[in-house]
Order: sequence, then structure tokens, then C-alpha cells
Amino acid sequence: MKVLFIYVLLYFTVLKASSQTNAELSNLLAQNKLAEVVSKGENMSSNSMATVETYIFICRAYRLLNNWDKVEVNMQKAKTANNKWPDVYYEMGCYYEHIGVMELAKSNFLECIELSKSVQHYEAELGYSRILINEGFANEALSRLNLIKTNNLTPEYYRLMAIALCNTAQHEKAILNFQKLEGMPNAPVLTEEELLLKAFAYMKTDNFQNSLKTYFVLDQMKVENPAYLIDMANIYKSLKDYAKQAECLELYFKKGGKYSLSLLFEHGKVYYLLENYDKADSVFNVMSQEYPTVYFGNLWSARCILKQDHQGANEKALTLYLGVISKIGENTEKYKKDYIEANHFIAYYYFSTKPDLAKSKIYWNNILKVDPENDAAKQAIAAIEDN
Repeated sequence: MKVLFIYVLLYFTVLKASSQTNAELSNLLAQNKLAEVVSKGENMSSNSMATVETYIFICRAYRLLNNWDKVEVNMQKAKTANNKWPDVYYEMGCYYEHIGVMELAKSNFLECIELSKSVQHYEAELGYSRILINEGFANEALSRLNLIKTNNLTPEYYRLMAIALCNTAQHEKAILNFQKLEGMPNAPVLTEEELLLKAFAYMKTDNFQNSLKTYFVLDQMKVENPAYLIDMANIYKSLKDYAKQAECLELYFKKGGKYSLSLLFEHGKVYYLLENYDKADSVFNVMSQEYPTVYFGNLWSARCILKQDHQGANEKALTLYLGVISKIGENTEKYKKDYIEANHFIAYYYFSTKPDLAKSKIYWNNILKVDPENDAAKQAIAAIEDN
């Protein structure tokens, strides 16, 4: 009986000491004194005084120190000490999320949430929602985030809300959450991806100035992917600042941006609008090289050349317009307007510039095939036949 009494007394003494030390660890963790948490916690573990809470504190300290090997060791010890303790599964969720095993991360966050049903586990809900967003399930993440009930919402909550709202095209709400995030003490610096989402949200709500300010931050970060410059170009286009639009597109291609037919056309056309016909022509030449079966490069190069009135301009334009007709092929009805333009130039070239009336008549007749009431073609043919 005496031995049992001594054992019980010793047990409660150790338990009391553990509780006091765990309280100390909690305070140290709150003060971000991570090295002290690790030292005291590991000491308790070596003296067999550690409880599941002790291991959780050690895990958190090592997690914040980015020492994931130690996190793994101590989360297993925590699970052995008490496999029904919610925070055990939260730490396991964080660990598996870090090493990229997302199914295990999700299952552990969910286990933590399930064990914490009576008291919502805020951090586990954020962890699970974070993975849902990364996997493309932004709507489901929003549903969970909207159910969170706490008066102490953290920067991570507003960050996740902003991203999820951007990914579900709720741009005005996304901006409000970005603003709340940035207004919080110790708010994290937005990542490249988050800045892109924020800038795009501003752009979609026609808040062009704030969108540009955000894109300028990205520009200063020396972002490798130049895709953001396309958005900037589109903003300047909306503002009718064509010089800036051209500058952004020029920079996009200089930074290794991929050619596309639409981007090359925008690039060439903006130089055309700026009356920089040499530059426009060089872009449309690239378009013809990259997309040799598409006639737009030929068409716009011809227009640029004729605007410049260089020596031999008509001959160069003739070759380009012949290319337009060849590339349009049988699609004359679909591209009727451009087909008529090309034939009209060639027909007039052989009618007036370098007379060859037989050839001229062929091209006037081409126009009448798609536009039987074309007065210019009718009059030209009548004049040829009267000769």
C-alpha cells in the first residue's frame, strides 16, 4: 500500500512538473524563442517527462526552424504518446504537405478536424483548404473557409480567401481580402503568384492604375515568366496608350515570351497605329515566318510598305498581295474583304502602274466573283474592253 502511495505521488509530481514545463514551452513558443523550446522539450523527452503536448511543442518549434527531419521524429513520438490528440494529426498534415505527399496531408488534416469537432481546429481547416486550392478545388475551399468561426482571423486566412476568390472570378471580393491581408501586422510579403492574381483582379475590375502598380512590383522582382507583360500591354491598350502597349509587347518577346499569332498581330498593329511602319513591317514579317500558311502577315506587310512609299514599294506590295490570294485559296467568301483588297491592288497595278490589261482583267474578274456589284471592277473591265 505504501509503495502504491509513493508511486501515485511520484506520478502526480511528474505530471505536475510536466504541466508546468509545457506551460513554459507554450510561453516560449508564443515569444518565438524556438531554440529554448527545443532545448527544454528535448530535455523533458530524455528524462521521460514528455507528454503528447511536449512533443507537439517540439514539433512546432522544429517546423518553424524548418528542420523537418526532427519534426518527423517528434510527431511519431507524439502519436505514440496519444493517438487521439488532434494536434498530432495537424503536425503530421503539415509535414506531409511540406514533403509533397498531399493525400496523406489531407487525410491528416481531416483527422485533426474530426477529432476537434467540439472545438473547430482553425489551423487544420486552413491547411486542408490550402491543399484544395492548390489542387484546383477553389469553390470547395471557399465553402470551408466561409464556415470558419473565430474572432482572430490570421493573415493566412485572408491570403487563402483572396486566392480562392481570384480562382473563382470573384475579383472585387478578392481585392478586399488582399487589402485586409496587407493591412494586418506582420502580414507576409506576397509571392510572385499572389501578386499576379492581385494585379489581374484589379485589371478585371477596371482599376488599371492599381493593377499597373502591382505589375511594376513584379517587374522589379525580375520575374522569369514574362506573361504578366501581356496583361500590362492589354491595360495600356484599354487606356489608349499605344506607345506603352508596344513597349510591353517588345519587352515580352525580348524576355523570351512565346510567339502566338494573336500576340504578333497585336504587336505589329500597335506599331502600325503609331505610324512606325518599319517596325510594324518587321513584326508582320516574323508573323509570316512563324505562320507561313496564314495570310495576315503578307496583308499587313503590304499595307506597311505602301504607307512608307519606298522605292520599289509597289513591286514588293505586289508580291505580298499575290501571297495573300494564294494563302486565302478557296476561302474567298470567308475572307472576302481582304481578298478584294489584294485583287484590287494587283488589278490596278496592271491597269495603271505597269500596264498589262489582260492580267489586270483577271484580277478585276476575281473581285466580281465574290462581289458582283463592285463598281470599280465593273468600270475597269468596261474601260479595258473599250480599248
